[in-house]
Amino acid sequence: MRFSFLIALLVFHLNPFAENDGHIAFRFLKLPELSLHKTEIRFSTPDLYGKFYDIHLFKDDTGLFYWYGTVQTPVCLTGECKNIEIGLYWKLTGEFLGIEVLHEHLTKADHTPFLSEDYDMLISILSNEWAIFREYDLEDLIYPDLEYVDGHSGATHKQLIGHTVPNAVYTTYTLWHLIYGDIQNQIKKHSAKQINANGLFPMNVLEQFPECRNFILEQVNLGTIVPTVEVLNLAFIGMLQNEDLYFFQEAIKTLGRFNLNDYSLQDRLSLVYSSASLSAKQKLLQTLKSVDELHTVLYDALGEDVKTENPWFLYNLLIILNKSKTHSAEIKALAHKLVDAKDPNLRKIAVQILDK
Repeated sequence: MRFSFLIALLVFHLNPFAENDGHIAFRFLKLPELSLHKTEIRFSTPDLYGKFYDIHLFKDDTGLFYWYGTVQTPVCLTGECKNIEIGLYWKLTGEFLGIEVLHEHLTKADHTPFLSEDYDMLISILSNEWAIFREYDLEDLIYPDLEYVDGHSGATHKQLIGHTVPNAVYTTYTLWHLIYGDIQNQIKKHSAKQINANGLFPMNVLEQFPECRNFILEQVNLGTIVPTVEVLNLAFIGMLQNEDLYFFQEAIKTLGRFNLNDYSLQDRLSLVYSSASLSAKQKLLQTLKSVDELHTVLYDALGEDVKTENPWFLYNLLIILNKSKTHSAEIKALAHKLVDAKDPNLRKIAVQILDK
């Protein structure tokens, strides 16, 4: 028996999700060291056949939460069917976290139980959000009237061979579709609801779990999480780092959820801008186009870059600088020079500056 399979079988002794560990035949968790506590929070969702089951919220010692639900489902299309009971785990982001097989092992079409290599392949497939099953409906899984596959007549579609547990195509298909799809959207919605009710997680926790901080800003930009002061602080952290591009991009977008005319916000932005890369500055300038009034502190920080030799960057920079009520002598002098520039955009913005 392979070592990875042994670990999966032993993990249940460490995890409090299940109410009766003695009935777990197999379990896999991406984070086996979790210590979780069940809450009273839950929601109901339909399985593939429209039967509702509950998804419960669990918290770890840091306050991060996860979702877990058990579902009974038949594994068949036609002919002989077998009910299986499965426990499913998700992170608060909707990402697949793990699975447990309750009571007895999964079996194949010939009624033989899954072996360690079968479970390894199953987990590999279930961990892939872009698995080939995304492209197939139930009726596409088999060729009719050939040989048994998962308790019903038919042979595995040739394009699925190598992408499913051998002789267990429908089992693999069913489990994958229970994990992905609309259930992920529901989990994201309910996670956002909990964050709105309880606030963000501590910053040290968000540093430890970057997918959570990215999820928070993503949901703020989608309008499902309220843009609070905590969110703004997180956005500034995202703008001041350069290791996680997605975190940075979502942080920039998040700025648009706040009042960019606020003096204190522009004061903080001046520090971010001064230390930013050229590409980051370009993105900040795009965001600042919605500003109605540019305060002196940010005006001065932006003004440090007017000596650039990049005409497109200079044009966008001057557009934002022109949102100030007054201009410095340096900017006016530059505008006088740009009136005769070859670039029509620079000539246009120069005239606008001088007309103030």
